Amino acid sequence: MLLTEYALRRYGPLPDSGKLKLGTFNLFFGANEDGKTLTVDALLKMLFGKAALRSFQAIKRVEEQPDGYVVLQLDDRREVKLPEAGSLPDLLGISAAEFTNIFIIRDSNLAIANEDQFYRGVTNRLTGMRSGEIKMIIDELRDLGQVTNTGDYKNTAPDKLKDRLSKARHLMQKGNQLAEKMLAEGYTGFEEELAALTGEREDCRNRLKLQREAANREKYETGLGALARLKEAELEMEQLNRVTEADYDEWRKTELKHEHINDERKRLTEEHLEIRNLLESARSELLSAKLAHREAEQELKKVAGGVEADLEEYDRQQLIFCRWETLAEKSILGRLFAAGFIVFLMTLAGSIYRPYWWLYILLGLASAAVLLALTIYFFYLHKKSRLKEAEAVLLVKAASFNLAATEIYTLRRDLGSLTQKVAALAGQLSEAEKSLEWRQKEFDRLKNDLEVRARQAKETEADIKRIQNLTGADNLEALAKTLKLQQNLHKNHEKEAGILESHFGKGDQQRSPADLIFYWESQIDSLSPYVQAAPGVMPDRKEVAQLNETLGRLEEKIQGLTELTQERKDELRSFEKEVDEIFNTAEDDDLRCETTADLKMILKKLEEWTQTCEELKDAALAAISLFEMIEQEEEQKVSELFGSESPVSSYFDLITGGFYHKVSYDTEQSVINIIRKDGLQLKADQLSGGAFDQLYFAIRLALGEKLLQGEKGFFILDDPFIKADPNRLKILISMLFKIVADGWQILYFSSKGEIRQILEEKIAAGEVKQVAVNPAGVQ
Repeated sequence: MLLTEYALRRYGPLPDSGKLKLGTFNLFFGANEDGKTLTVDALLKMLFGKAALRSFQAIKRVEEQPDGYVVLQLDDRREVKLPEAGSLPDLLGISAAEFTNIFIIRDSNLAIANEDQFYRGVTNRLTGMRSGEIKMIIDELRDLGQVTNTGDYKNTAPDKLKDRLSKARHLMQKGNQLAEKMLAEGYTGFEEELAALTGEREDCRNRLKLQREAANREKYETGLGALARLKEAELEMEQLNRVTEADYDEWRKTELKHEHINDERKRLTEEHLEIRNLLESARSELLSAKLAHREAEQELKKVAGGVEADLEEYDRQQLIFCRWETLAEKSILGRLFAAGFIVFLMTLAGSIYRPYWWLYILLGLASAAVLLALTIYFFYLHKKSRLKEAEAVLLVKAASFNLAATEIYTLRRDLGSLTQKVAALAGQLSEAEKSLEWRQKEFDRLKNDLEVRARQAKETEADIKRIQNLTGADNLEALAKTLKLQQNLHKNHEKEAGILESHFGKGDQQRSPADLIFYWESQIDSLSPYVQAAPGVMPDRKEVAQLNETLGRLEEKIQGLTELTQERKDELRSFEKEVDEIFNTAEDDDLRCETTADLKMILKKLEEWTQTCEELKDAALAAISLFEMIEQEEEQKVSELFGSESPVSSYFDLITGGFYHKVSYDTEQSVINIIRKDGLQLKADQLSGGAFDQLYFAIRLALGEKLLQGEKGFFILDDPFIKADPNRLKILISMLFKIVADGWQILYFSSKGEIRQILEEKIAAGEVKQVAVNPAGVQ
């Protein structure tokens, strides 16, 4: 089956291609976006019709159907024109998925999608395998036996058989334990024991009733006496109600405060007298410091005024002298004088011996040099004498101010000492002023504190007088005696109130003392019916405690037995509910669990159901095992597509030049294995990129030949080797020519210049037909 001709009049932006005749190797060449991909899409739509849109996900760039046709030539030389004569699936029975996986290579991907499933589907068609039917039977057996692929029970909704069986086994164990426990407890005799305990409890309650009546009688008598004593104490307390503990505390605290204030006044008075003496002393010290500072300051001004101008003049003369001294004492002056004098003598002697004119010039220069040196030395001596004269004048003036200075240095030192003395006296004067200021402030503070304490003493005396008038007591001791009497009355009052409160309480709300007495009176009146109650019976707390203890034990036993009975009933009802969930029974179904007999019947039903499920599972697994053996035999048919004598191995051996001579398929692991000529076995993903592409091309050839029932067909290749390097590309192109020589047709779409270059000689020789894609350049 070859594609011999096609025409594409209109499809999206593509121009009318006209009628194009095709050869065995066809190169559709053009730049990117020239319409190669759209041409492939149009060919597929014309071959497969509307099914192409459902099967080929990448051809939806243009929604419309192409306007054109393709002509297929079958092996019997008969030609078929599509889509007029139908579609390729109608013609050959090949599905779009099969055609895509075998005859179309796009995006440089030679691998087969959903490889394992695809091989099985093709094999089913070619060999008549019934693995699908066997699988359906096995699935039905699993559904019937409610088992999974692993042989375990299914646990899917709504049945959830695995959980139900697990729960049933747990319930059988739980039910057996419950039956044993109820038998051991004597569950059937619980009602008789409960009646005996109830009779004992009633007798105990009657005896406790007599004790309560006797206690109420005694409570009435005790409350009546305590209430009378309480009222008597309140009457006496009213007469002493003027005196309070607060008055006593206030009087005592005020007296202590008054004593403290008087002590403070005494201390402050002593400190005030002491600070006044210190203040007078500070004033005297300040006066003395002022006089001494004034005298020293005047003396400093007098001395400084007398010698300051002369001292400045001396400093000026000394500066001038230092300059001349520096000039006179330098060695250059001595060398100038010596050289001038020697030259003078030599030129003088020469002029006498031979009077040349230049000797007279040299004699004049030497004489000038000698005179210059003598002049400088003269001025140096003059300035030195002037400096000595100024120093003498200064020392004489210093002596007139009683400064025994023998030189300028000692004069400066004496002046500095006098200045330091004035500064020291100034500091003493400042300290004396600060001391006087502090003592004056302290004197004023103490004076103010004394006035404050005097006012406080008058206030405390007034407070004590006020408390005396309020309480009527002459002194603190009399007030203490009155308080003592009041406290005793209060204690008696509290004692009687405590008795009443312990017997009758205070009620549910806050009450005033008068309301509380009224409340106790009403409580005592309510007990008046018990005045003649329980004659001859004396309240006995010990007996009451024993009766309460006995009653408590009986109540505990009755409650325990009642709760145990109820607990077992609840357990039986809970067990019944859980069994209902397993069997999915309704409330009105005959499944009740109220007695031990009901429990045994339900346990038997659970055991029969679990046994039935086990038997059904075993039968289903046995049948599944047989069908799985049949399925394994059917699965071996898939490997017939591969193997040493298979078309896949033959094509791969041919394409690789005999380097690989056998291809097999592992159905269990869904892996393709290859054996090289040296015997090394490799998996498909261990091959190099080129060998991998060659392998899958061989598989496509073999499968295509099988599907076409031995006929040859055509491959649509859209840049299949775009990832290949130059050497690998040449090998793969060479492979295409080998399969073309074997009768196959190639439709090769590419925009790569290297493809055009490799095929250039073949194009020139007519072995490759080049078809221009979008020759008009329409986008």
